[in-house]
Amino acid sequence: MELLSHGETLRSGGSFFFHARMWVSALAPLLGPVEGGTRLSLIGSQFRESATLRCRFEESSATVVARYITSSQLECATPVQAGASSRVVEVSMNARQFSSGGVGFTYVASASVSSVWPERGAAEGGDGTAG
Repeated sequence: MELLSHGETLRSGGSFFFHARMWVSALAPLLGPVEGGTRLSLIGSQFRESATLRCRFEESSATVVARYITSSQLECATPVQAGASSRVVEVSMNARQFSSGGVGFTYVASASVSSVWPERGAAEGGDGTAG
């Protein structure tokens, strides 16, 4: 790299890498539990392998490591979310500048069973009808 200042050239051994803008166009699956851990496949373009490849869910400071699959597919695991909501997922090669595709992932509350009816049944199973 060279910098011209007051007629003098300053040199550095550093270099910059410029790349095409990455873009997320689709996600699969589109929803998962608030507990996180959903393996998310991101479909898009201009993805490149990088040690600092990251996924970000909305504009929070928390990011997760992304795994390069192809120039049009990445994977990452969803982080824990405080409550059910939708979050825009973006990617970055340097963990600083992120894409801006606007594709959303929806966090949902985990299902739970509060009661079962009937409370008892036949040991053999079945629905109780003769047939």
